[in-house]
Amino acid sequence: MSDIAADYELQADRLRRLLKAKKTFEPAMELALVLPAVTHTGVVSGSSSPTFCDHVLEGLAEGDYSVMLTEKDETIAWHFFHKKQKNVDSGDPD
Repeated sequence: MSDIAADYELQADRLRRLLKAKKTFEPAMELALVLPAVTHTGVVSGSSSPTFCDHVLEGLAEGDYSVMLTEKDETIAWHFFHKKQKNVDSGDPD
């Protein structure tokens, strides 16, 4: 199994470098469309191989990560998406 988190970070770093140069705009746009797919399940992102999200959710029933026990709770799915989105936006790898 590959190190999905490390690969994601390598791709995010590559995207940052591509975005800084005018002549690499097209490759940057292609990568920008593919990179977020790892934060969704393979079914949602159309991936033929397991995504980072698939590995995180492996062994959990849908209710385990998508149901709030009380009105004040947040789901695992909510935390997963918002934490990763915050990190991508800020450049923070964690």
